[in-house]
Amino acid sequence: MTMDKCISRLFISLIMLSYTAAVDDDSYGRYADLCNQNLTALDQYSNELKAISPETMYISLCQNDMTSVHKNTFYKFTELEKIIMSGNNRLQFPADGSPMLTSPSLTDFVCEQCGIVKIFNHSVREMPSLEYLVLSSNSISQIEKHAFRKNQYLKELNIRMNLLRWIPSTILIGLHKIETLDLSFNRELAPVMDKPFLKSNALEILKCNSCGFTSIDGNTFVMLTNLKELHLKDNPVFQLQQPINLSRAIELLKILSTNKLRSPVDFQSSEEDLEINLEFDLDRNSEDDITISKAQSSESIILAIMYKH
Repeated sequence: MTMDKCISRLFISLIMLSYTAAVDDDSYGRYADLCNQNLTALDQYSNELKAISPETMYISLCQNDMTSVHKNTFYKFTELEKIIMSGNNRLQFPADGSPMLTSPSLTDFVCEQCGIVKIFNHSVREMPSLEYLVLSSNSISQIEKHAFRKNQYLKELNIRMNLLRWIPSTILIGLHKIETLDLSFNRELAPVMDKPFLKSNALEILKCNSCGFTSIDGNTFVMLTNLKELHLKDNPVFQLQQPINLSRAIELLKILSTNKLRSPVDFQSSEEDLEINLEFDLDRNSEDDITISKAQSSESIILAIMYKH
């Protein structure tokens, strides 16, 4: 073997060793840290991925400068469960509406503080096992109505701190395992009056803190039939048009801080035997947290109002 070939092989080995060093040996090669490596693009042939075991379960690509990822980049990782791409400020879902990634095994996809502006119908469609989707702190202003239709295992959806002003009421239809939706800090997001804000027979927790809710009517939450917690902290709500229909399952209702209600309100569920009457202290409504808790009795549902000072 010539000296030139020896040097060439040594150089290649050193490069591969540098990539291998990013793999966490304590997890038997199941975790790969590719953060802060000035990556701009990835595909299935990228050298950065060649030293990573196909059995890797968790890959972190945060704080790079990525602008594109080929949808088949992680196809060989058949046991991959979690990908974090946060902090890639220019990374978006493909503008042509095609899938972001193809990964049948992926359960967690985190893409915070990226450059996403729109969630298309096919953006996450080829991640059918997703349970946790975190897209907070992007610039999302639009969600297509079938964006999550193929993500039937989705449990938690976090789209807080974006630029939404309106969302399709049907985006949760078909998601029979959905538990939590966080839409907080979409400052201009508000319901369309006289129409359901969302429709779901599975959603348990809805967070719309610091949004743009100014008025709520009897239809706003009527189609959230399994809702247990409703968080409306720091909205400019000044009017609740009665009656406000809530799920029979409701356990916690928070209306806090900058909400400035002008009159007492009657909350009631779609069930005749569940009725919540709130007498708001208008002098304190700008600073008090009003919590409604429910306890079951043999004959009816008992509700208590607690003021937190």
